[in-house]
Order: sequence, then C-alpha cells, then structure tokens
Amino acid sequence: MKNLLFLFSLIFILNSFASASTGSSGVGNGGDPVRDYFFLIGKNIIQNYSDGLLSINDELKKKGISDYRQLETALNIDTVHTSLAPLYDNKGSAVSALGKKGSITLYVGNDLPALSWNSLMLNKGKSERIVLHELLRAFEINDDNFVFTNIVLKNQGRIFNETYNFVWSKENDAIITSALSNSFNAENTNSELDSFRDSFLDLKDKNQLIYSELITVYIEFALALDSRQSKSNGNQKKLLSVFREVNRNLKNVNSVADKFASYATANNDQISSQYFLEYFILCLQQIPNTLFVFNKIDQEDLLHYIQSLRALATSDYSPILSQVLENSLSELEVLIKSKSSNEFILRNTMKTIKMLQALK
Repeated sequence: MKNLLFLFSLIFILNSFASASTGSSGVGNGGDPVRDYFFLIGKNIIQNYSDGLLSINDELKKKGISDYRQLETALNIDTVHTSLAPLYDNKGSAVSALGKKGSITLYVGNDLPALSWNSLMLNKGKSERIVLHELLRAFEINDDNFVFTNIVLKNQGRIFNETYNFVWSKENDAIITSALSNSFNAENTNSELDSFRDSFLDLKDKNQLIYSELITVYIEFALALDSRQSKSNGNQKKLLSVFREVNRNLKNVNSVADKFASYATANNDQISSQYFLEYFILCLQQIPNTLFVFNKIDQEDLLHYIQSLRALATSDYSPILSQVLENSLSELEVLIKSKSSNEFILRNTMKTIKMLQALK
C-alpha cells in the first residue's frame, strides 16, 4: 500500500507541476510542486530505505543523529528553498541543488535546463540520489562525490549495473534516452509529442523478437491512446503528460525485460519469474497512470492491452506465474467486456497490482 500511495502521490505532484507551471519560472505556481516532489522523495527514502540508511549509522552518529529518521526534520519549507538563479558549488561548478547546515536550495530556473528540477522531476532515480545527497549535506555530513549516498543506495539495492545483456535492450536504452533529451529541447507541446511518437514507433519496429516483444506490448497502449486522443486539441497537454510518464517508465521496463530475458535464456525459472512479475506490475500501473490523467479512455484500447498481456502470461515465458497472471488478467478482461465503469476498472486494477506486489 505504501508503494501505491507513493506512486499516486508522485503522479499527482508531477501532473500538478505540468498544469501549474508554464515552464517559464518553476517558482510560485511551479515552485511548490518542485518542493513537494523533493519532500515526497525524501520521505520515501527515510521510510523505506532502512537497510541502506543503517549502513551509514556510524557517520550519522558523528553528527548527533541517533536515529536516521531524524533526517526527515529537514523536509520543511523553512529548510528547503527554490531559486531561479543558477547555483554554483564551492568549485564554481553549476549544480542542481546546494545543501549546507540547515538549508537546501533547489535550482528551478530555465537558463540551465539540464540542471533544473523542472527536468529532474522526470527522472526519479537521478533525483532520488540528489535528494539524499542534499539531506546529508543539510546535517553537515561530508557527502562529496556522493560517497555516503552511494553506500545507502547500494545497500538498499537501488544502484544496479547499467550494462545490458542483449543488443536490443542496449539499443532501446539509447532510443529512450534520446527521446528524453529531445523532449527537453522541444519548442512546443506538439513537437515534444512528435518526438515521443517517433521514439515509440521506432521501439515498436525494433522489438519484434522473443523477449524484446515485452517492450512493444508496453508501448501499444500509449500508441492506441495517441490515435484517439490526439484528434482533440484540448487533450494535447494531457497526452503529453502520459507520454512523459510512459517514457520515464520505459527505462525500468527495458531494464526488467533485459534481466528477465537473461535469466530465462539461462533456464533460471525462479529468478526470471521475479522479473516477469515486476514487468507485469509496471505494465498494469500504466492503466491507473493513464486514468489519472484521462478520466475516460476507450475500453476497446484497455481490452486489447489486457489481452496482449494475457497472451504473454499464457506463453512459455513463466510457467511458475502463468496461472496467477492468467487468473488476474482474465478477471480484468471480464470487467472490461461487461462495460464496467472506468472508475470500477481502476479500483480493480489497483487491487490486482497490490495482490501481485504481495508476491514479490
């Protein structure tokens, strides 16, 4: 449940930012979501990364922190500030944030877009690392070169080997990263949408092989949504919000698909099933993510997406999980075919996600 609450809180903040900020300042209407995002990531680390934080317990005690949960006291509006002006560290390098005793300042301007939290909010993994780094700095812990941050994340299992086992997954990563970079430089909503469309279509064309088809299934829902929603000018910003979310999650989907394929080809059913389950959870989360933005979406698209996932579940990909996944997805399929409301489908999708998460 904590993970679901975190997910929906994160989506809410990102969408609040997208609707409140014009992209011109990141302060005022846009600055509050940035700070709320910082608080959310910080609280998630403190509440859920106990193994990692306990691994630097000795260093925390040197600064009078007897319990790592005391770090949460820095997550308040008196400590965390935003700045339109670029920030520079003591070596003169431009940075995304500056932390010192009792104070954290976040850069939210547009002069250096790659460093702005307007961009960092699109990358949970990167922003998570910076949030923890600045929290430690606020308590005068010398975290130069992210030395203690890396210890925490490594011991929590949050730092993984970024190399890929297959050519297709490595090429996918390059396409996904390029799409993200292009979105930062897009002149307007339409050009950013076009950049994501090109990326998704490219990924669909390249991923038609066994195992790599997991990527194609994931993006089919977004492409179906695009074919319907792009016809309405009023839906452009909503569609862009969904595309950004899909592209962010594609990094994880691609990584999970690569690891699953690696263990599956080695006939390690136990570990490959764990990654296959994680893949399905990521795919199902796309449904509430989308329904959160679009109150109503075409149920034919939902049905096709669920049926595509069922086809994977009933394949030879994961004998251990096939029956569980088949039962879960068939129940959702029945609901959609019975013309249940999107709200009812949303609730049951969330229940299914929660059930699958309990199996991890």
